[in-house]
Amino acid sequence: MIPRKYATFDNGCPVHPLHRLRYRQREDVRAAFPNPFATSDRKQSYYHWFEANDQASKMIRNGRRRAGLRGLASSLIAPLNSIYLPE
Repeated sequence: MIPRKYATFDNGCPVHPLHRLRYRQREDVRAAFPNPFATSDRKQSYYHWFEANDQASKMIRNGRRRAGLRGLASSLIAPLNSIYLPE
């Protein structure tokens, strides 16, 4: 299991397995961003580079959006089930 301090970038956004994979695959990226978790300087931030340049970032964002919608839908459906599906 990955230690908790490596589970998020320092801005609080979660580190996705695709972030890790791309960082390991590209030596040029590792050289440009020696601390991949730092996000305070956008010009020296692997997170911001990934969001702007990697096609996988769209997949990650869409996944987060879908997960958020699933959670919202569940929270709306549960009370309705108790009304319309009596035990």
